[in-house]
Amino acid sequence: MLPTEPKGQDRLSVAEEYTSTVWPNGIVPYYIAPNTFSLNEIFTIERAMQVFHAKTCVRFVPRRPETPYFVQITNRPTGCYSFIGRSLNNSRNLMNLQTPACLTGGTPMHEMMHVLGFFHEVSRPDRDDYIYVNRSALIPQFQTDTFYESNLAKYERDIETYNIGYNYGSVMHYSRYAGASDRRYPVLVNRKPYDKPDFGNNTLSPSDIEGIQFRYCRNASGIYRLNWLQQLPTTVLGSRPV
Repeated sequence: MLPTEPKGQDRLSVAEEYTSTVWPNGIVPYYIAPNTFSLNEIFTIERAMQVFHAKTCVRFVPRRPETPYFVQITNRPTGCYSFIGRSLNNSRNLMNLQTPACLTGGTPMHEMMHVLGFFHEVSRPDRDDYIYVNRSALIPQFQTDTFYESNLAKYERDIETYNIGYNYGSVMHYSRYAGASDRRYPVLVNRKPYDKPDFGNNTLSPSDIEGIQFRYCRNASGIYRLNWLQQLPTTVLGSRPV
């Protein structure tokens, strides 16, 4: 986790790894304790959720008292991070969105993708075909093996990519300048042609949506499904206290 929080997508978010499970039926109950965020901040969080509702079968819904597993959305002064996927240990179902930095750009959707079980794009085993990591461009205190392994290392083991190609424009991709000491020298350098000035996205890209569809929105016959919540309005403001 970074000791400082640069604004926007220059910030490296942290996702704690463990064996993840899917959220049943694509329904993710969440809880926000009273007085954690302002009403405008809750609106920003729920607006990010609405993107998932509009483009996929996934639904973020306020938890009910009897719900055993739910994501607690917190605002601790410790940065932007989430555990990956649903844990059967509910204390690990946590998403932290420190204000104001973690409510900018695509950061809320990025952390929600972690909640759904998705890793950073640069973690893919095939990333060296697409990205060169210039560790010398990092802020000096980030030029350690510990930092690299926690934030920029690829996974040698298999990560489920659903045969979707590497995408510089994924909401799960870090900025070129994530952790950079000088914006003249990017940390992440593309090995394949890419004509946009930076990596990442402020919203779900087509490949992000496709990954969610494969993970959550297909039935046993492989046909994409819409759950019954697709037909319901999703305008609840914040979580109800329990």
